Order: sequence, then structure tokens, then C-alpha cells
Amino acid sequence: MKNVVNTIIGDNNIIIRNSTVSHIKNVETLSRGWKWVESTEGSGFLLSPERDSVVDYVLIIGTSDIRYRFRDTESWLLFVGTEKEFKDFILKEVRDGYDLHK
Repeated sequence: MKNVVNTIIGDNNIIIRNSTVSHIKNVETLSRGWKWVESTEGSGFLLSPERDSVVDYVLIIGTSDIRYRFRDTESWLLFVGTEKEFKDFILKEVRDGYDLHK
């Protein structure tokens, strides 16, 4: 198992985050050690090479809305679009200068 901030990712496709247990639907390894983690419950996160969760997100069921927040912020922001558009948007935001080492 790997400890990730408030997250434990087990080899058995289980995520424990903030005392909530979820199952991993998909983990996509991106360039330079980044990982895009999707759970079966419609949420997920972008994981840095340092094993920190940089962006958390939740899909709003029955809509095209996605709520997300960057690490170290309490405010949830709204994105309207598909999951693919959201992922492309977040990856661009991170590449374009979100300070990953706050």
C-alpha cells in the first residue's frame, strides 16, 4: 500500500480517502510519473509524482457538471462539459503553471 496525503491506494483496487472507501475504476499513468485516478463512484483525483493529490473532482450524476478543487483550497469550482473535456482542461491548467509545490 502507498500512503498519499489522506489517501491510501491498495493493490486490490481500493482507495481510502478521508475515512471513505471507494473502488478504483481506472488509473492512467501520465508523463513524468503523474497519475489520473478514477473511482467507481464518479469521483477521482490527479496525483503528482510526489504522491500528493493535486486536483480532486466529483461528477454530478444526471448532468454535465463536474465539481473540482485544487490542492490546499476549500472552494469547489464548477466545470460544465464532458469528462474528457474536463480532463484535458485540468491537465492544461497544471501544465500552464499551477504551482504544484505550494
